[in-house]
Amino acid sequence: MAIIDGQRVNAAVTNAALVSRTQAQTVAGIKTFTDKVIVSDVTESTNKDTGSIVTDGGLGVEKNINAGGNVTAIGT
Repeated sequence: MAIIDGQRVNAAVTNAALVSRTQAQTVAGIKTFTDKVIVSDVTESTNKDTGSIVTDGGLGVEKNINAGGNVTAIGT
């Protein structure tokens, strides 16, 4: 038994039920995902500080990158 958002839940609760939240959450530490991560937010990016995914750190990518819109690089 565990308490999540003030609710008692047991091991039968699925991962999808645990991460399907509408309020903001802060997650700390390294997290590993063994399947794809889908972000359904459609916020347009107009600079390095806007968009559906914004990171203060670097980005490492093992394979191809495909962009459906314009690509802008800032820096050297």
